[in-house]
Amino acid sequence: MRLNLFKNGVRSALGNGILKERLNQWREMAFKVGDRVVYPHHGAAIVEEKKVKTIFGSRKEYLILRMVMDDMTVSV
Repeated sequence: MRLNLFKNGVRSALGNGILKERLNQWREMAFKVGDRVVYPHHGAAIVEEKKVKTIFGSRKEYLILRMVMDDMTVSV
């Protein structure tokens, strides 16, 4: 017997509109330059700038984060 909870969970969330609602909330979440955030694996960071990049023909907005501990930058 094979149990696939992930597939069933996604279907029920889609059916109830919960997943769609969460995605819309996430899209509306706006970060501003200077905001403090936590990035997994690297820790505390500050939003340094917003940039639009074209990668493989697709234009997307990225946040440039400057890590507090080691002054490294990460595009998210």
